[in-house]
Amino acid sequence: MRVLIIDDNEDVTEAISDYLESIGDSCTCLKEGKQALEVITKDGHNYDAIILDLAMPDISGYDVLESLKNEGLLRRNKIIISTASIVDNDVEEMLSIGVKAILRKPLSLERLDETMSKFRHLK
Repeated sequence: MRVLIIDDNEDVTEAISDYLESIGDSCTCLKEGKQALEVITKDGHNYDAIILDLAMPDISGYDVLESLKNEGLLRRNKIIISTASIVDNDVEEMLSIGVKAILRKPLSLERLDETMSKFRHLK
């Protein structure tokens, strides 16, 4: 699978990409929301899954989601939210607008693997 990982925490992106690449996936890592929007808008459909952190300093993951929703790109991409804190109402709203899954931090490799395996079967 081709996976786009968007998180400003380099330790997180490295851990996720190292694990996914160890099982045969290809990963691209980005640290900024603005850059992520450019990539997703340009060639987001080329990724089998996009893991998006909500808390980033320049443009937040919430902003990325809102922009993708406004451009009609949210449902076409398989967005997986990665976050340390989220309330149940936000989870429900995100899933209703097209987010495919929520991964709570600290990430467990078991939960990451369960979530990603769902997308492998959809390829």
